[in-house]
Amino acid sequence: MSSRCTTTCDRRFRLSGACILIAILVGSTQLLANQVDFSLITEKGWVQFTVGGDWKILTMDTKNPVRGAVFQIPNPADGGGPAPTNAVVMLFELDSAQAGARYAGLRQEYTKGTKSRIGVWEVFKNEFQERNTRYSGQVAYRDIADVHVCITFAWPHLPKNATGYNAEMEKAFVGMLKSVNGGLGKYPEEKGGFVRRPL
Repeated sequence: MSSRCTTTCDRRFRLSGACILIAILVGSTQLLANQVDFSLITEKGWVQFTVGGDWKILTMDTKNPVRGAVFQIPNPADGGGPAPTNAVVMLFELDSAQAGARYAGLRQEYTKGTKSRIGVWEVFKNEFQERNTRYSGQVAYRDIADVHVCITFAWPHLPKNATGYNAEMEKAFVGMLKSVNGGLGKYPEEKGGFVRRPL
């Protein structure tokens, strides 16, 4: 993962027009007391994933062949400064040449570091430097429904990070990977939720 992870991901996802995003408020003790399930509707199906209820949505694109969202995970140690903790979800349409080219480029750039597997996910871990701050980064890949899914986490090593912050981020990353599900066809009504349209 390169030092441009956070800024590159931020540029890739801008708020788009009216397109369906389904959000479901859920309770869970796995990562945080309050969580939110998001479902992104794809061309032929849907993909759902879970984030912390206090994660800030920085950008979201639910319309283009590359869909996704960038979240900022609260970290009191960063003081709102230039070293945030981010999570990024990207969906690349399998039938789109444009999305396929971007996915290939992403794979080429972000498949460095230690390789492992978490369930069905192919995972790469890396350390990198941005400005004067050292970061840990993880990126995971899998296919589901009609898209390639890529999830990245990047968090800074700050002097005021809470004890065990690295372990907490590792747990959040694994929990998010385990939350991902989806399928082809219409979004299942039994999953409930409410429609939110990005502003």
